[in-house]
Amino acid sequence: MLKIVLYIIGGIILGWLIYRVIYLRKKKRQYQDAFSKTFIDSEINKPKLKTSYSYAYPSFEITFQNEEQLKLAEKKGLTKEFESKIQKIHKNIKDFEIDRVVYFTWEGRPIVTT
Repeated sequence: MLKIVLYIIGGIILGWLIYRVIYLRKKKRQYQDAFSKTFIDSEINKPKLKTSYSYAYPSFEITFQNEEQLKLAEKKGLTKEFESKIQKIHKNIKDFEIDRVVYFTWEGRPIVTT
């Protein structure tokens, strides 16, 4: 009887792990798709996307080649467009704050400490 219970618990854990891997891969594809579709503009050199997780929430760091590229992307509305696409992906999370999870920067940007 104990073996059966252990097999059931093991199966549930394995099923949950498989679900999480599939879910995270799907989200990663959605993030990459949102990024690629947003920054396809030929006037802007495509920035780099770094995705990580903090407290079970995704976070995004978009790094441009220089400050001018970032300002051009902001002027064209691309940064807001990317934020909008990410917000739409996570519309079911009520306390998802887009301004806390997306960070735009450029290569060589000085680190400001307070």
